[in-house]
This record gives sequence, C-alpha cells and structure tokens, in this order.
Amino acid sequence: MKTLVLKMTGYAIIVAGLPMAATPGWAQQGRGGSADTAVAVMPLGWGQHRGLGKQLVGTWSLVAVTNEDAGKITTPFGPHPLGYMTISSKGRFSIQIARAGAPGPVAGNRMTGSADENKAGVQSIAYFGTYRLDEKQRTIDLHIEASTSPDPEGTEQKRLIAFSGDELTVTNPPAAAGGTTKTVWKRIK
Repeated sequence: MKTLVLKMTGYAIIVAGLPMAATPGWAQQGRGGSADTAVAVMPLGWGQHRGLGKQLVGTWSLVAVTNEDAGKITTPFGPHPLGYMTISSKGRFSIQIARAGAPGPVAGNRMTGSADENKAGVQSIAYFGTYRLDEKQRTIDLHIEASTSPDPEGTEQKRLIAFSGDELTVTNPPAAAGGTTKTVWKRIK
C-alpha cells in the first residue's frame, strides 16, 4: 500500500491505498497489486494540525493581557482579566475576554443603562470565526466572523504564537489600541 498526496491550488488530494500498478514506474517493474483506494479532498491549512496545531487545539484560560505602546505598558482589561479561548481541530475558534469586577448598570439591566454605565461594556470583547496556522512563521490567521465590537468583523488578523509549557502567548503587533498587545493563556486540563 502506498499513500500519494497531490497538491492543487488551495487543496490537498490524499489518495490512500493506491494500487502500486497505478503508480508511475511500478507497472513496468512487474510489481502490481490490488488495494481499495480512498480519496479525500480538503482545503490546505484550514483545520489541519501537525506539531503546532496539536499544541494549540484545546481550551485556554486567560492569564494576562498587556499592551505596550511607546515604552508604556498598560493592562487594558485590568490586572486580573477573565477569559477563555477555545481552538477546535476543525479550524474554528472562540475568544471571550472581560475585566474582572467591571461595574454594570445601576438598574441591573444593560438594555436601559446610561451612556456612562454602558462604557463598562467596552471593558469586554468576544469574537469567533475560523483560523489558519502557518507552522513556519509560527502565526495564526484569524478570520473574524462576528464580534461584540463591529470593527474586526469580516477581517483577517495575524497573530504570533509562542508556547512555554502549558502557557501560550499570543502577540498582536498592530493592536487596535495602538502598540503591541500580548495575551497570555494557560491550557485547561
């Protein structure tokens, strides 16, 4: 049995169990054979996981969010932010980040809050969509389908990723707030 991988623009065609007689060079040498053939066609890069992908897939708990701009480091979601990130093996992601202890509307109803009370809602963000990994560059490209902030919807955003044990650091060089934002996550076991 032999496995043959053919690459087309944007897709991989994987043929497993290809009979040797159908492989160029084998029939002339009298090494024919028979086997069932299975064929799969899949987009390249989307949801395919090797080394980096295997490390990334799972659920992560937020440790810290920092932003560095012109030498000044800030914590946009406070010193103890809350959040989760889920990365699936099927090429989907979901991220939620919130400031711990952010004040809510006095009336307890976010639909009837004053302008000042509604500013507290800016202290959180959630977004989801699909992703693609670049093993060589150690980056993840996020395609944001929807977000609590309308600005990133429909955009592709590249992030640098680095692992240290059970921690993952995601760096966003051109952060929306300006400067560079680093988000540190810890794997949930």
